[in-house]
Amino acid sequence: LRGSDITKGKPAIDALQLLPSISYESKSLKINGLGVSEIYLDGLKLNDYSELDNIPADMIDKVEVRYFSGANQNTSQAGGSIWITLRRPPEGGFTGSLGGNAKAIRRNGVSHESLYGVINGRYGKVSFYDYTSASWMQYKEWQTQTISSPSETTHMNTMVNTHNGAPSNRLSLTYDFNKRTYLAASYYVASQSRRQNSLTKAEGTNETVDQRNSVTANGGTLKLNSQLNEKGLTLTVIGDYLSYINRSNQLFHTSSSESSPFHYKNSTEMWEAYAYVDVPINQTMAFNGGVSAKIISIHYRPDKYLNSDRFDSSGISTNTSGLTPMAFASLRGAFGQLRYSAGLNWML
Repeated sequence: LRGSDITKGKPAIDALQLLPSISYESKSLKINGLGVSEIYLDGLKLNDYSELDNIPADMIDKVEVRYFSGANQNTSQAGGSIWITLRRPPEGGFTGSLGGNAKAIRRNGVSHESLYGVINGRYGKVSFYDYTSASWMQYKEWQTQTISSPSETTHMNTMVNTHNGAPSNRLSLTYDFNKRTYLAASYYVASQSRRQNSLTKAEGTNETVDQRNSVTANGGTLKLNSQLNEKGLTLTVIGDYLSYINRSNQLFHTSSSESSPFHYKNSTEMWEAYAYVDVPINQTMAFNGGVSAKIISIHYRPDKYLNSDRFDSSGISTNTSGLTPMAFASLRGAFGQLRYSAGLNWML
């Protein structure tokens, strides 16, 4: 895409939609109608696709679209993947962008503001990339319901007021040991704080619900890529970590009863180790094979339990864990202009 007119003045998400077989529906990228399984930026997997809304498209050097998931991907992922490579400034150079958005819809009481910054550069053997953003949103909603039966009619009026704040940052560094070997590291951190108040009035009774939710996400990736010989034998080793911590505080109050609090903490942690080799057989054929293992751990901890038929909640602490090992092998090549790939995947 370097020097292409389609990138001028557009965010990355708009430029991707102009590529063959790529569509953007309901805030989701699709390849040939199937949801994209993974998106990579400079070889590192993105955890938050909203980055693409604000990265200037003219920062992109090239994009590779893999139209179907290969043998090296989780077998539950049907869609393909998108690999984005950013332009590398010369040594000692950098490029960046600052921006903001604001939206207001008076009829619905919506206001949404955001600020973001992107920097991409290189110093000696180190390439760096940092994306930071912060957004704020306020939303108001009014509902009126009428419930009728042969014996009575009930009128309910509800007003909901929501405030939401979400800062995030992703920093990635790549060190080139030489032309054949590099080490890349990425760290992602994001949080979201949400508060929602609702007031419901029905036949002389008032019910208020005050909900506060906070979500914190942390993720890290370490990737080593090395070409081991002149023929192109390449080894890639990747370690991935991602954690989500969700804390919720809810307070229910009715005019006919005392306040009822409900607090819980839900945490999810995921680790993945991934190693594979790429072996060129001749000028038109190559072998790829490797192994991976993913571990997931989920913990649910209620501090105070709300026993109510109306609100679904659980007072039981739970621990859930799982292991997913995988091995794969594939062969790819070309007959003239026809490219092919065939592989086997074993996953438990």
